[in-house]
Amino acid sequence: TFFKALEYTSAFIVEIIFYTYPALVLLFVALLFKEKITRDDIAALTLALAGLLMIFSNARSNWKVEVFGTLFALIASLCYAIFNVASQKMLNRFKPNTITAYSLLSAAIYYSPFLFCYDFNLTIHGVVIVAFLAILATFLPLILYLSGMEALGASKASIISTIEPVFTLILATLILKEILGFHQLMGGFMILTSIVLLSIRKK
Repeated sequence: TFFKALEYTSAFIVEIIFYTYPALVLLFVALLFKEKITRDDIAALTLALAGLLMIFSNARSNWKVEVFGTLFALIASLCYAIFNVASQKMLNRFKPNTITAYSLLSAAIYYSPFLFCYDFNLTIHGVVIVAFLAILATFLPLILYLSGMEALGASKASIISTIEPVFTLILATLILKEILGFHQLMGGFMILTSIVLLSIRKK
């Protein structure tokens, strides 16, 4: 649904809508698990969302809002929020590595029929890239995220995960030699501040 949303609506709008999922997670855990929402949680969430808005604001001149795109982005955000809440519930019974194994196995079974629907001519280079993405971009992030969730809970883990665009900016600067603007620097600072706020609260 995330990629479908990009077909209809600008990436800036899709990103902003998708990254509302920490707010949904905070709401869901309060309703379902009776977790108390503190002022620090709300402050950290507000800072993180404001930081994301700053980071993605360089694309504001290319805004294109469309009903279907907005709907798909909302569905993507809702689904990811549900994944976070369900994962927290499962962590009461299973370890992060077990949940990761079942999640990836389920995904592999679901997508395996597509191997027979398309003509894949993978080269050695392609296999290396796929393996790289599977391990470093899928397996490790998932198991580490679930491990963090086990220690912090879904609400705090989801807020901290908003640092992802900050790392994207850093890598884009180091690898692609892109130049960061004032909005991106301020947005990154606001997200880092929200994480520090949560860390202080945790202690």
